[in-house]
Amino acid sequence: MERADLLSEIAERINNNAIENGVQVIKGLLFASNQKPNGELQFRLTFAAAPAEHFEQALKALGDAVRQEFGITCE
Repeated sequence: MERADLLSEIAERINNNAIENGVQVIKGLLFASNQKPNGELQFRLTFAAAPAEHFEQALKALGDAVRQEFGITCE
């Protein structure tokens, strides 16, 4: 499997985990000017339709999704 394909699969799983945690993210690659893989995982969060006070909660949910994907636990 090529690196770009692997990163795409990981990004999809993180997105699905984030949705399960109550936050939706979008692959950052979709917002790149050339939309070509650059070997990095990137995500975008938007709060256009949510109150600003939900920002910290959403970041925690995204962090939980990333930790879940990579099997990282926090104390």
